[in-house]
Amino acid sequence: MNLWATTFRIFKEGNLTKVRIKDLLTMSSGSSYKESDQSYQSLSAKLYYADNAEYVVNLMEAKEAPGVDWEYRSGDTQVLGLILEKAFGKSISALTSAYFMQPMGAEHDALWLLDGEKKHEKAFCCFNGVAHDYARFGELMLTNGKWKDKQIVPEDYMKAALMPASYLKDPTEGGKPVDYYGYQFWIVNHKGMAIPSMNGLFGQYVFAIKEKNAIIVRLGETKVVKPIHHFQPENYTYIDAALAILK
Repeated sequence: MNLWATTFRIFKEGNLTKVRIKDLLTMSSGSSYKESDQSYQSLSAKLYYADNAEYVVNLMEAKEAPGVDWEYRSGDTQVLGLILEKAFGKSISALTSAYFMQPMGAEHDALWLLDGEKKHEKAFCCFNGVAHDYARFGELMLTNGKWKDKQIVPEDYMKAALMPASYLKDPTEGGKPVDYYGYQFWIVNHKGMAIPSMNGLFGQYVFAIKEKNAIIVRLGETKVVKPIHHFQPENYTYIDAALAILK
């Protein structure tokens, strides 16, 4: 069943009827959601302050064909979260707890910001945990989804998730193939290594350096500056610092 098409108005007509879950995972839905729009009435702003994320998602419209161009859209991630809710009949907080936090033996409870009255998690952001527990997710990147002797995420899926979606084009770089993003994971290409990572706004990072069997977690706050190939320059600084320690 095309679950999202039957759930969300936006996927019942036009180009958005062709959107696959894979397109949402790879930020290539082709929707009208614009991350850089800072207007108070923009979809980007409404996902933060509105009290019903599903209502905001249904305001999205088709802009271009899906699965062609990469463009970062928090709206794509929010749709994924709502699809999981509909598919499992549970909140994504409950699912994360059951499938990840509990099996990995998380040290502390995590907090996830909700949209208000409707109680949908803001799937695109605002997950708050401690460094050791973030490192547990880093371990899944190192081991292709395995925690100790248990395969938490299917290995084939994890391998695909950590590979760049190179069939997509980057309009901001002259249509070059995407070499920095997989299924909701970033990939930092640095010093001959493809380093999968999870990046939070304003300077929260989890890097998995497979060549060194190492995980880097950085929590804090950093002012956003002009990116280098879609990454804040400090990404490379933290990786280099870790490599120096690991020598």
